[in-house]
Amino acid sequence: MLPKVSKPYQFNYSLGVNFIGMPPDWIEMPLELPLFNFHGLLSLPWNFSAVADINTLLITNQFRLGVYQNRELGRFSFNVGLDGEWAYGRLHWFGFDSRMAAVILHPSVSAGILLNGLAITVQMELPLLLYAGGFVGEGDEVELQSSVLNGFSMTAFLEQRYWKQQVCTIGLRVNYLRYYFPAWMSYPTFDNYTILPELIVAFNIQYHGKHK
Repeated sequence: MLPKVSKPYQFNYSLGVNFIGMPPDWIEMPLELPLFNFHGLLSLPWNFSAVADINTLLITNQFRLGVYQNRELGRFSFNVGLDGEWAYGRLHWFGFDSRMAAVILHPSVSAGILLNGLAITVQMELPLLLYAGGFVGEGDEVELQSSVLNGFSMTAFLEQRYWKQQVCTIGLRVNYLRYYFPAWMSYPTFDNYTILPELIVAFNIQYHGKHK
C-alpha cells in the first residue's frame, strides 16, 4: 500500500480478498480463486515499519513478515523492503494426500503519490525462492526448486477513504512467475514462467496514521 511515514508504534490492519486468474492449461478450465488476506502494519522509529501478512485458501496458507524503510517528499512517498515468507499447503481430499512447503524472500520497492485524498502506489517485487518441496502420501520428498529467481510481480494500488479513518484499497497485480504457491497442486506438471493476474480488494478495519 502507500509507503507512508507515520509516528512510531501506530498500528493498522486490513482484511481483504485476492481474486486469482488461474491459467486454463494448469487446471483444464478457466477458474478464479479467492485468496483471503490479513494485512497488519506497525510503524517503527527512524521511518521503519514492520508488516505481517496471512493469506489462506484452506489448502494453501502463506505467512509473511517484513521490514520497510519509508521516505516522503511532498506528495510523493517511497520505500524499500524485504519480506520473508513461509508457505504450506496440504490436499487430503478425494483420495489425494499431498503436502507442499516453500521458503521465499520478497525484496521490493514502492512509490506512491497522494492526489486529493486518493493514494496511488506502484510496487515491484522480485521473489527469491530459497526452497520449494513436497510429499505425496508417505513417499519421499520431491524438491521442486530449479532456480532462486522465481520471476517478478508488479502491482498498482488505489486507496480511498470511505468513512472517517476507514480506507478501501483496490489493486491489480500481474505476476510473471515459475512457481505460484496457491497453485502448488500443479507444480509437478508445469515448470515454466506464466502470467497470473490478481484483483485485490481490501478494507482497512482500524487506522491510526497519516492519510490526508
